Amino acid sequence: MKRTPCWPGIILCLFAITQTGLVQAMSCHLLSANHFNFGLYDPLSSSPTDVQATYALQCIPDHPNERLKLKLTVLNTNKFSDSLQGTVAAKPLRFGLYLDPNRTIAIDTQTRIDINDRLSTVNEYPITIYGRLPPKQNIPAGNYRASLTFLIEY
Repeated sequence: MKRTPCWPGIILCLFAITQTGLVQAMSCHLLSANHFNFGLYDPLSSSPTDVQATYALQCIPDHPNERLKLKLTVLNTNKFSDSLQGTVAAKPLRFGLYLDPNRTIAIDTQTRIDINDRLSTVNEYPITIYGRLPPKQNIPAGNYRASLTFLIEY
């Protein structure tokens, strides 16, 4: 089991947990990520604040033509599953995570991203997650943070 540490100074922090099955000796891990940073939030704006982040997943086969069957689950590890928690504020800031740029396919604890492939060499898979802060949230000023966990099963 591997864990990738959290980088300081980001809005949504990334932890990666990988589990390998007994049959497959390959390895899969997150290489890099463009972290979510919603930036400054204007509670008077009537438009939502949208961002996206792309995570690079790398899989290395143990032998040529190895079959990869992978499930990726995105988990929000906050007290409130759809909120950014303030460091100086008791009131949470709501946000949503989505699989598509139109932000119509919401990510929840049941969402799975499946990747099926044959690996002959090292393969990289970009996974883009889209975020949205709804407009007109009456929140106090402060810094708000949350973290995501990617569960990689193969």
